Amino acid sequence: MAEIVRTLESYYDLPRDEIRNRILAVLDTPGLLVENADLVGQAVSAYAALNVDFVDAFNALWMTGQGLGRMATFDTGHFSRLPGITAVTPDKAR
Repeated sequence: MAEIVRTLESYYDLPRDEIRNRILAVLDTPGLLVENADLVGQAVSAYAALNVDFVDAFNALWMTGQGLGRMATFDTGHFSRLPGITAVTPDKAR
């Protein structure tokens, strides 16, 4: 799914709302089983609504589902927009 999102962004230059709609349509395809489909749907919705990278949204949602709430990253901007995640730079992670 991450590669589909990236291709729709970079090659087709689609807006985030359109990418969300297309990914949700793929997830709703009868007979198609997508691992973690609910999580993918939530992540693509957060990607569109919060203007964050799809993979960052997926990782943050996976983390919160596992009871994890602190992320060490150099990209604190994206993670700080995602609810339930406290983003700190690696030098402050200790």
